[in-house]
Parts: sequence; C-alpha cells; structure tokens
Amino acid sequence: MKPKRRLNIRRTHLATLLLRIPLLCLAAIFTSGCINNQQVRDDDASLLNSPTTELDCSKYKHPYSLRDYTILGVRVVQINPFIYGAKAQQIADTAIEKANSLDRQAEAWKAKSGACFGKGEYGKQIADKYYWVKEKIYKKKAEIEEKLAKLIARNKALEAEKNNFDNWRKNNKGYLARNVGGMKLEIIWISMRDILNQPAMNTEFHIEATNNTNSEILMPRNSRVWGYENGSDVGGQLPIGVSLTDSFGNKYKLTSITPSFLGSEAKGIRPEQTVTFKVRFGDAPLKSAKAVRLVIDSAAFGQKASAAFEIPIEAFYYDSQK
Repeated sequence: MKPKRRLNIRRTHLATLLLRIPLLCLAAIFTSGCINNQQVRDDDASLLNSPTTELDCSKYKHPYSLRDYTILGVRVVQINPFIYGAKAQQIADTAIEKANSLDRQAEAWKAKSGACFGKGEYGKQIADKYYWVKEKIYKKKAEIEEKLAKLIARNKALEAEKNNFDNWRKNNKGYLARNVGGMKLEIIWISMRDILNQPAMNTEFHIEATNNTNSEILMPRNSRVWGYENGSDVGGQLPIGVSLTDSFGNKYKLTSITPSFLGSEAKGIRPEQTVTFKVRFGDAPLKSAKAVRLVIDSAAFGQKASAAFEIPIEAFYYDSQK
C-alpha cells in the first residue's frame, strides 16, 4: 500500500475514535445517574419500612396531671343536688350546666393528650382518671334529674291534696272550727306527705289560733323539757298537748308542734292576734277508718279549755298511686 493511502486510513480511524469518546462519556454519566437514583429509591424504601419512632408519652408530655383530674372529680362531687321550692327547675338546670361544663373540660383535657391518651403506663393512668371523672359526672347528673323528678311528682301530689281539702272544706267548715277558752281554733289545712328523702308518711294539721278576748294575753304550752338532770348536758324538748286517734282506736304519735311554747315565754298571744300552729304526727290514718279524732288539751295553744275535732276520713287525700 502506498504511504499516502495508509495515512488517510489512520486519519479515518482517529476520527471515528474521537466521535465515540463523547458517546461513551454520556453513557457513563447516564449510567452513573441511574445508579444514584436507584440508590435514593432504595434508601427511601428502607426508611418507609423501618419501625416507627416510639411516642414519648411520659407524664411530662401530658397537659394535665392525675392530680388535676382528681380535683376535677372533687368539683363534680361538690355540685349541690339539693333541689327545693318554686325554683326547683332553675336550680336543677344550673346544677346540670355545671356538670356539663366539667364534662367539656374533661373532654378538652383528653383531646390535648393526643395520641398519648391511654398509651404507656402514665397514659393509661390518665385514661383511668378520665373515665373516673366521666362516671362521676354521669352519676351526679342522674342524681339531680332523679331528685327533680321526685320533687315534681311530690308537688303535683301536694297540689292535688290541697285542691281536695279546699273543695271538701267549702261544705264542711263545721268540722274544722271551735270557739273555746278565749280562742278560736280553726283547721285550715290537713296534709299527708313524705318527709324529704324518707319513705315514712306523716300527717300535718295546720291550725289557726286566734285570741278572741279583748283583755287577755294567752300563754300556749305545748312543749316540755326532758333531761338536763344532775348537771347533764343531754336533753331537749318534747311536744305535748295534742292527740290523734282513728275510729278503730289506733293512736298516732305526736312528733312535733311549731311554734313550740313552754308556757314561760315573755310573750304570748295577744287579743286579736293569730298564730298558725303546725302539728305533725308520725303516720297517716287508715284509709278504711270512718273518721279521726283530734284533741287539743287545755292551754296547748293558749286556750283555757280543751277542744275536740271529729273529722271524716274524706278530708284526707290518699294518692291513688300509693
């Protein structure tokens, strides 16, 4: 081969080699990038498949302590469930709203504990306290609602009883009034009711005592002192001077007279003055009796002679549901 032809062949091989070098570099760069990208994807997969970091649910991570929950529970217990009078519904509503407010506070505390509520030893203690408070709230609300329901039922029965007596009294006043020993004594209401929160029924007579003299101050004596003997500090007052029996001969125990007088007070009942006495007995007359006999001893309400009332059983109201 001639020298000039050989030179041309070498130049052609060199040009071809030079053209291949960039292509090889690009292939190397691309391959390297793919390897790197694959490594990133592998690393990501490794992170996703690794165990989740454990929550730090120590006592210091909770917004409120066990002591806070205990105080919250005490506040629930301290809500007054005693309901009475004409404003009973309003009193009950106020008490229920206090309970609801504490309930909302407990829920807010639970929410602030987040994922730690019930997690770990302390989180479980927090959960137990939360449910303890919730139970206290539930029981307190139930107690208030139960007392209100009983009071409403009692007031309805009391209203029916009052209407029954008023209707009977219109045509039977002769059974209810006596003029004796300088006093006019008149029974203005007879009531049979349960003592609040107790099952025992009582009978109450409301009696107006009016001094119808024009010159005497009458001194009631319906109570006596017992005890306080030989320096003892044990004693009290007992009601006396009024008795109740039914037509079968059953006697009913006198439990209280208000206002009570020992007979030695500085003030008595003045002319034209009226005092209303409430006389209570510890049981209700038998519904099967025909009548009851109420006897007021001399001086019990200030009068100078005894007085007796024969009262038909129709004057008493017996709740049909009892």
